[in-house]
Amino acid sequence: MLAKCCLAFLLLAPVAARAAGGTSAARLIDANNAVEASYALSEVHYGERRDGAYLDTENGVLRGGELGFSWMGALRVPFRAHRRAGGVHAIYLHVAYRETSGGLHYDGALQTMQGQVLWSLHNTSRARFRDGIFRLGPGFVPSARVLLTPYLELGLHQWDRTLSGEWGYQETYRNAFYGVGIRVQYAAGPRWILSGAVAAGRTADARITVDMARQGLGQTTMRLGPAPYYRAEIGADVALGRRLHAFAKLAYSRFEYGSSSQGWLYSGTTYLAMVMVEPSSTTGIASCAFGLRYAY
Repeated sequence: MLAKCCLAFLLLAPVAARAAGGTSAARLIDANNAVEASYALSEVHYGERRDGAYLDTENGVLRGGELGFSWMGALRVPFRAHRRAGGVHAIYLHVAYRETSGGLHYDGALQTMQGQVLWSLHNTSRARFRDGIFRLGPGFVPSARVLLTPYLELGLHQWDRTLSGEWGYQETYRNAFYGVGIRVQYAAGPRWILSGAVAAGRTADARITVDMARQGLGQTTMRLGPAPYYRAEIGADVALGRRLHAFAKLAYSRFEYGSSSQGWLYSGTTYLAMVMVEPSSTTGIASCAFGLRYAY
């Protein structure tokens, strides 16, 4: 399904590149004043590591959607004056919420700190990803057909994982993140805009909550070490009318969690003699989205 989604996008982009005509700088800025909704597919690849070897892996496709709001206020200064001075043409703001869910194939085990396998798990986990993001930055117009927008971004990420079966349990990953990015928009024609963006930063306040109430062991929360994240995206937008736009985008993001602090599992009020540690992990997400924008 994800491959078909990507193929549709790749067929869409060359059509935009061949479109004729020009677009003013003001129109590029106006295209960023919109609300949007999209259907999204995400292909997830997750792995936990210790001493360079993978302990657990989780792979699969999640489905969901995203809602977003963008605002770009043009500064009331003539374009040529800005171009001569290399100044800021606009201020950009973007907020979005994304949620996807589905089944992921889980291969792993619960192990002791010495590497002893207590029990193995090979089944389908139920996963739900939730992300909120905020971006703010200046807009520069180096030419009438190009808009450059460096930005700061802040966000929150949560992953709820439920493993089924006799030894199944629940885990919740949470973290904030902060970073910097830059977006380039190119007016390929009077109706088409192509875009690309890259961003990088670090996670913050990352933690995992493990709930093993079904096994009579209660739950524990452990802090995860901060680690870097990276994101890249390309997209295409076509004006269907004066205010309605259709768009498609492809994105890839990669983030890590460091090894956790120690957490105790307990039965009732008696702490067990076993501590729990979450190893370092890497998550890669390739996503594709199609949707509509309404320019206000």
